[in-house]
Amino acid sequence: MKMSLKNKTLNKNVLALKEQIDNSLELLLSLNLIQFYNPVNVEYNEADDISKISWFNHIGGREVSSNAFLTIKQYLAILESGAYHVLMNDYSIIRASFTFKHNKLITQNLLWWPCPVKVDFGDNGEDSPAEIVSLFLEDTENFRMRSPVRIDFDKDNDTEDHPKAHIHTQHYKSRMNTVRPICFNTFLKFIFNHYYPTLKINNKIFSSCPINFESSKEISYTLKEKLMIF
Repeated sequence: MKMSLKNKTLNKNVLALKEQIDNSLELLLSLNLIQFYNPVNVEYNEADDISKISWFNHIGGREVSSNAFLTIKQYLAILESGAYHVLMNDYSIIRASFTFKHNKLITQNLLWWPCPVKVDFGDNGEDSPAEIVSLFLEDTENFRMRSPVRIDFDKDNDTEDHPKAHIHTQHYKSRMNTVRPICFNTFLKFIFNHYYPTLKINNKIFSSCPINFESSKEISYTLKEKLMIF
């Protein structure tokens, strides 16, 4: 049974993360770092005591499956459906999903999907973001070769070749071990610092919050490299 927020008080870990995302979305807009944002969606399953912080307009199908990672169709499918939190000024998108069971995180999905073309004008009020991007896709001179970045955590999927915490980039089966889950603001800082180096942003305004997750036995992963994100 799913309940609305007015019928259920969120546990402190879910509430802290939701407030962090809400505050950061408002801050991004006030700093003119983004075009707009979509509100956070929170669902609660009382039977299993599972809370999910995510986005509205969940869509499924082949175009948004993991195999479609890197394809322009996936970017356009997400953009057209509004299944994201942030539309950035360059028409890149950011979205985040966190699932808690009781008071501990069990899954996480953080995605930055860079716009595959250079868009040199803003929304004119008539065309949708997807229509604007599609217009620029007609000319290969506008193409930009940038890989999306997806950071995942799944406590129940931890094997020698699939670290429970990992980052995907360049290939849908690439999984670099990121050791532990991260909060929304840590993800924002990672994206801004590494993929928008000309933007001068004070990292202190995006304060991190701890993520409470269930620890598990350390596994000797096939790929030994670790990518620490703070």
